[in-house]
Amino acid sequence: IPSLLGKMGVDCNLVLSELDTVISGFPKVGAGAEVYLSSETGRIIAAAENGIAPAMQTLSFMYNHGEGVDISLSRAAHWQKQYISTIVQDGTEHNTAQAANAYFTLGALYEQASEHPLAIEAYQAITQLCLDQDSLIELYVAAQLRIGKLSMLKGDYFHARYHCFQPALDALLKFAGALDTGGQAKFVIQDGHVLVNGEVCTMRGKKIRPGDLVFFDGNFLTV
Repeated sequence: IPSLLGKMGVDCNLVLSELDTVISGFPKVGAGAEVYLSSETGRIIAAAENGIAPAMQTLSFMYNHGEGVDISLSRAAHWQKQYISTIVQDGTEHNTAQAANAYFTLGALYEQASEHPLAIEAYQAITQLCLDQDSLIELYVAAQLRIGKLSMLKGDYFHARYHCFQPALDALLKFAGALDTGGQAKFVIQDGHVLVNGEVCTMRGKKIRPGDLVFFDGNFLTV
């Protein structure tokens, strides 16, 4: 269908946008409506399978909210992943933000489906995309907090035993094996990539007491 429309000089994205408007305004009951919605869904699926990103995003939304199709979190996640794969190839700041937000939606879908390991992977992808992106710091922190919550549900704690009672934050990261050197620990802490008890901590010398929770790179560390 997209190929045929292209030969006719028709803007596929514009067609899909108009289809979305029509579908959203159609009643969800009645045999006639169901047949119409089924036909339009088939067209959107065909467009998505031909690599049109807006169609993929539309299908993910439809399967998540039951818009013209039965709710299916697995199908919603499938099309959300397909959508992400089409936008991460462009490394511009705009596309990075778009991809990070798309990954957040994917993580939320996996959480709804109780697929916590997959949700953590999606949120971890956000932290990688948002590194050194000052404009995306809020999304970075939000993803870290989601990872932290899901890790707690799984019971994934990294316990470090020390001869010293209150190690400094940078020392904890180094000797727990989270980073290779104290210099690396210094920079990730100062850049705001480490949480202590759920808050960003930029003090490399902060003393970590028993019961404190340090979160970095998808892992909890505690003394």
